[in-house]
Amino acid sequence: MNKLLVLSFLIVVVIAATSMYFLFFVDPYENYNYIYREKGAVFVSNEAPPVDLIHSYQDKPRFIIITRVDDTEYMPYIAQVLVTLAPVATANEKNAIIVSELYEGNEMVSCSTNRGNVTVVDTLTGEECRDYLDDFGEDTVRIIFDIPNKMSNDIVVYVSPNELRAVLRQYEEMPEFAKFVSSAIFENTEEVLKKMNELAAHIGSAQIQ
Repeated sequence: MNKLLVLSFLIVVVIAATSMYFLFFVDPYENYNYIYREKGAVFVSNEAPPVDLIHSYQDKPRFIIITRVDDTEYMPYIAQVLVTLAPVATANEKNAIIVSELYEGNEMVSCSTNRGNVTVVDTLTGEECRDYLDDFGEDTVRIIFDIPNKMSNDIVVYVSPNELRAVLRQYEEMPEFAKFVSSAIFENTEEVLKKMNELAAHIGSAQIQ
């Protein structure tokens, strides 16, 4: 019995030591060709420097802004991402498509989308949503705010020529980081958002009167 306890203890020690080694001595991003750090985020890419790829997005005519959520209580943060990125893209003469995906575990069960039309709100099954997104080609940029990784020490942003996927640590970080991403793509982000806020305030005061 004592031998089993000793063996079990040794196994636990080895596992703990291995975990500590990978945590402190192995760079989790070493397999990427390009790494860039800013605003507490790590941007990684294999094709080109992340900043160059992000700047190139403004040349694309269509943006699909995708949010992923596994608990509807976080929808207010998701909504702030969408109302930041979509209007700025539209103001820069891009076709902005909104897709909000709902997950159960690792499976997308449904999504809502405007199909690039502000008057449309369609609800699709997970399979329908995947088929819909598969129809878009190289002229489209996908900006994805993925389900947060609460175990991560970093905000990690995976960048490729047609996609930016941000994995934050918590949903609460999403609104502010959405502004940062938008500003990295479109220089006039602050100006557009300021005008939107002024318009919203004007409409609100007119309704009160």
